Amino acid sequence: MNCSTFDTIRNYIHSLALYIVEENTEEEVFIVKQENMGISNLIIDCEAPVLILEQHLFQIPKPSIELYTALLQKNRFLLRGSFFIDTKQENIFFHDSLLLKDLSFDQFAASIHAVTFAVYEHGKSLINILEK
Repeated sequence: MNCSTFDTIRNYIHSLALYIVEENTEEEVFIVKQENMGISNLIIDCEAPVLILEQHLFQIPKPSIELYTALLQKNRFLLRGSFFIDTKQENIFFHDSLLLKDLSFDQFAASIHAVTFAVYEHGKSLINILEK
């Protein structure tokens, strides 16, 4: 990716009033937060040809079929992106990706808002399943 695209993404981040916790220009990665949007250490990774957004949501105390089923069912109602479980089955994340070619502010904003929607719309019910 070229420097101007990375700068454009930085400008998008600032335009959405997200706070950059960490920025690695070599790896082309931002870590951002905006607690009133439910965003905490959201990873924005420029892996040409895509932009990857990953938000850690919860640690899994004990894996269960009920949890896996709920995640798959909730994925159907997400505006963008999806929930996923890491390979060690220890954590739940939200993931979205966008093509960097012709990336617009509106597309980027929609992905950021999808994180917020996923947390607010489904977070409480996932916590209830995790606490069982």
